[in-house]
Amino acid sequence: MIFYSFNDQAYLNHRKKVVVVKIDSKYVPILLEGLEELLYKLALQMEDLKGGPMTPERKRLDKKQKMVEDLQHKISLQSED
Repeated sequence: MIFYSFNDQAYLNHRKKVVVVKIDSKYVPILLEGLEELLYKLALQMEDLKGGPMTPERKRLDKKQKMVEDLQHKISLQSED
């Protein structure tokens, strides 16, 4: 399985750098489970900020959540191939 992700630093600097990673299909389920747990953790952190102003911390968590969701989606799509 191959999936594409963006280098975190390049993403933050608005320079998209594609990184190709090969992952054996036997690791996909545990990787997706780990990403799901990370999303849950992020949701708990964001719960405390809900309803408040868009602080730098909230923006950082929101961006991180979107990146994890994007990665999860890409891995799911590639595992179907």
